[in-house]
Amino acid sequence: MDYKSFDIEDFMTDQSFLNYYLGANPADVKFWVEWLKINPEKAEIIAQAKYKLDIIYNKLPDNEYDEEYAKFKKNISLIKPYKNIDDTVIREMPGWRSYSRLVAGLSLLIVFSLLYYTWQSQNSTESLSESELPKSNMIEKYANKGQKNTIVLKDGSKIKLNSGSKIRFPENFEEDKREVFLEGEAYFEVEHNASQPFIVNSGGIRTKVLGTSFNIKNIESHNKVEIALVTGKVEIVKNASHEKVTLSPNELLEVDNETNDMSKRSFEPSKELGWKDGIIQFKEAKTDEITEVLENWYDTKIVIKNTPSNKGFTGEFDNESLETVLQGLSFSIGFNYKLEGNTVIIY
Repeated sequence: MDYKSFDIEDFMTDQSFLNYYLGANPADVKFWVEWLKINPEKAEIIAQAKYKLDIIYNKLPDNEYDEEYAKFKKNISLIKPYKNIDDTVIREMPGWRSYSRLVAGLSLLIVFSLLYYTWQSQNSTESLSESELPKSNMIEKYANKGQKNTIVLKDGSKIKLNSGSKIRFPENFEEDKREVFLEGEAYFEVEHNASQPFIVNSGGIRTKVLGTSFNIKNIESHNKVEIALVTGKVEIVKNASHEKVTLSPNELLEVDNETNDMSKRSFEPSKELGWKDGIIQFKEAKTDEITEVLENWYDTKIVIKNTPSNKGFTGEFDNESLETVLQGLSFSIGFNYKLEGNTVIIY
C-alpha cells in the first residue's frame, strides 16, 4: 500500500490506520510507529487525521458529543432534498453509539459530504469570492465540573483541561503563531515549531513557547495566575506592564493580579500537576481550599453547618471516590458528614 500518497480522508478510512489509532492491533500500531519514523514529512497530515478521528470517535465528554450531533442535524437540515429528515431515523442508524460509533460517524461524514455536494451544486451561483469568505472560526472546548477533557490540536499539540475550565482557539492557526485563550487550568504538551510559536492568553498573561510542556492555572476567585514549566523554556509577558519573565524547567511563576507582583519559585510536580493523573494533593490546606477543590473535582455542593478544625490538612488521594475522600478527611480533621443527593453536609 502506497501510504505516501494518502490524504487525510484516506488515512481516516484505512483499516490498518484505524487499528493504530484505536490501539486495536499491536502489529498495526508497530507498523505505523515505524512508518512515521521513516516518513516524518507526513507527521502533520497524520496529526490532522487523528484530530478529526478524535471528534468522530468521541474522545470528548458526552455533552460535547451531543453538540456535534446537534450540529450535524442542523447542517443536514439545510440540504433541501433532505430537510425533513427525521431525528429518529438518524439516531437509529446502526452502530450510532457503539464501537462502530467510529464507523457510523465516518458514514455520516461521507453521507453529509455527498448531500452537501448536491446542495452546493444547486446553489453554485450563490458562492462567495475568496475575499468574502469568513475568517477562521473560533472553537471552544470545556470541561464541566467533575470532568477532565483532553483536546488534540491539528498540529499534534495536546491540551488537558481541568474541571470547570474552558479554552478557545481558531479552527486554523495563523502562519506565524498558534494562539489559544484559557479560562481555568490546563496542562499543555506543545509540538515544536520554531516558525510558529505557541501562545497561551490567560488572566492578562501571555505565555509564549516553541515546543514544551507546562501547566497554567488561572482561577478568578484566587485573582492570580500560576505557570509551572515541566520541560523546555517559556517566555511570559504581563499585558499591563509588558514585564517579561523566562522560566526554566521545574520553575513556577505566580502573578498576583491585585498587586501586579510576580514571584518565581520551584514547585512540587505531584502537587501542581497531579490533577491531570487523577491525584488530589493537599498541603496544610484550610477548610475553604478543601471545599473549593472537592466541589469542582466531584461536581458537588458542600454545606458546612459547623466549621471543623482549620489547622490545615496534608494528604493525597489517588483516583478515589468522593465517599472515600470524605472518610479520610473526616477522620483526619474531625467532623461528621452525610450525603444528600449531590450535596455534602458537614457538621
